[in-house]
Amino acid sequence: MERMQVSSPYQRCKPSRKETHKKMWAQFQIRQYLDMNGLDGVVDRWGKYLDRYGWEVDHDVLGCRDCWSDHGILDYCQRSIYSPSHPLHICPDYSDCSCDS
Repeated sequence: MERMQVSSPYQRCKPSRKETHKKMWAQFQIRQYLDMNGLDGVVDRWGKYLDRYGWEVDHDVLGCRDCWSDHGILDYCQRSIYSPSHPLHICPDYSDCSCDS
């Protein structure tokens, strides 16, 4: 019998830099915790890691100069959790998202 390999969406190799490895580990753990407990649980439990790596989860979109609105359609900056380039990206409920998921 042939054994099927399950593909994983996560990186399989280990980064050579320790800091990069820690950051990727934290991102993976926070993402799993986010899926199970929601955004409030992540902020309570993982707040110090979010601050350390500069990942904002309570970004003020309307007060940010880098986020802009074009006739009601928001374009989120990289600091916003709704931006596809944010490490803990969440698709907004009220608009179409341009991410791959």
